[in-house]
Amino acid sequence: MGYRWTEFKVHDRKLYLSTIIDLFNGEIISYNLSKHPTFEQIKDMLEKAFIKIKNNTNLILHSDQGCGIKIDFIIIKYFLALKI
Repeated sequence: MGYRWTEFKVHDRKLYLSTIIDLFNGEIISYNLSKHPTFEQIKDMLEKAFIKIKNNTNLILHSDQGCGIKIDFIIIKYFLALKI
């Protein structure tokens, strides 16, 4: 699975799209659109993904590191805490 954070400019405002994509088939597993890139946006996206993903699935979460290493570490830490 791939995690991506994309910034868009719409009518002079920035919007941030956070997605989790199945890298095998390109399916969007979860997404969140927000006015600001925050941890709450990522948390919401991950929680929605876990509704769709079966328990005990061996997953790897890949980030493009577009949001920075510190944020990526927080995402992965949160992701692992939910799966335990």
